[in-house]
Amino acid sequence: SVEAFLCAQQVNAQVYANVQTILAKMDSVVKGQEKLLQIEKNLSEQKDSLPQMNKRVEECLAEHAAAQGALMQAREKFNEIEQSLAAVGLPELRKEKEFLASVKVLKESVLQIQNDMNAEAEVVNKLKADLPVLEADYAREVDELKALECKNELRKETIDGAVRTLRAKLKVVLDTEEGICPVCRQKVAELPADEIFDEAYRVFKKELDQKAESVKIASDKLNKYKAQLSVEKKAYEGLSMNLSQKQTELVAKLTGRQDIDELTAVTLEQIDLMVEELSGKISQGEDLEKERTAALKVVSDAVVAEARASNRLTENKAQVEGVVKSIAAAETDRDSMVEEIKLTKSDIAGLLDGSSGWENEWMDPEKSSAFCAELTAKAERYNESCAEKTRLDSQIQSLKSMLDDVQVLRSDVQKVMSEWNTDGVSPIHVPDLKKKWSDLMADVKVCAKSIESESQK
Repeated sequence: SVEAFLCAQQVNAQVYANVQTILAKMDSVVKGQEKLLQIEKNLSEQKDSLPQMNKRVEECLAEHAAAQGALMQAREKFNEIEQSLAAVGLPELRKEKEFLASVKVLKESVLQIQNDMNAEAEVVNKLKADLPVLEADYAREVDELKALECKNELRKETIDGAVRTLRAKLKVVLDTEEGICPVCRQKVAELPADEIFDEAYRVFKKELDQKAESVKIASDKLNKYKAQLSVEKKAYEGLSMNLSQKQTELVAKLTGRQDIDELTAVTLEQIDLMVEELSGKISQGEDLEKERTAALKVVSDAVVAEARASNRLTENKAQVEGVVKSIAAAETDRDSMVEEIKLTKSDIAGLLDGSSGWENEWMDPEKSSAFCAELTAKAERYNESCAEKTRLDSQIQSLKSMLDDVQVLRSDVQKVMSEWNTDGVSPIHVPDLKKKWSDLMADVKVCAKSIESESQK
């Protein structure tokens, strides 16, 4: 019966009441143990990885030390080259070479101007020497022109006189009957015209024009020489001014130099030798500059390599520190989880205390699942039985209440019937009274049996 089952399971009633809590705690234990296994696995993996990670750190330490050594050597080499380069004094050498080159340019300019002046002086002197000859030629041509002019005047006067005399004689001839010229013995038809005598004048004029042209040529040549002489004189003066300027520049450039006297007297060939010597030293310095550039690149590369090695070392150290911290944290988590599982198991044991030996069954991993299923099923059955008992108790109580009411009614009826029998009164007015009474008594018996039956359940 329900009552019997409940009585038999009464010792486990507390377990059934806390079954959800127990199952939750058991699930927590299972999950905790799984998590604990994972923690242990991770711990093992991390601990196993530490030797290799420490080896990498040692390798990085060696690599970093090598990189630092290489960087130190590179810097020492660079400093040596720097000192050598500083001893050469390359900027000063270049400046001195540039200075000598400028001095050479000025000296070359001075020499060139002096040469140009000498050449210009020769031209001027030649022009001056040729000028008197040209002046004499011009004067002679002028004198000849003047003499020819005078000669032509005399010629013209002579011709004019002769013409007048001849015309007069011819006129006399023309006036005679024969008209014979006394000169050519030809018959004169008429007097000669003036144009006949113009030919002689043209000859005279041509001679005069030719001489005037000679005078002009001599004059042009003389003026050209004078103009050229003026130009050459100005060119000479310009060269002289330019020479003075260049000499001033040279003096200004050399002023302040301790070797001013030597540089003033030095020749171009000597300057070339000095520049050549400087060029050799500069070339050595430039070779050192190239070495410095190469050494600087080595230093730069070594700095980068050292930084990379340092970064790798830092990263690997950080990884080791991270793993160590992770191991410590995992061990703390493991210890906390062990303690938590221990406490949870203690709670479960407390909840199962005195419960039909279940205190030990749930701890067996192989029986744990079956135990949970059995515990759940029994708890559900127990709860269902409790609910059924409650329902039956309610029903019995209802039946008892009904029975009590019937008992009261029966008692009242019996009392009335007793009074009837005493007074000799017959309840004629109640039809089928006995039958109804019998039915009532039957109902009372049925109700009493129902109560007994429900109580047994």
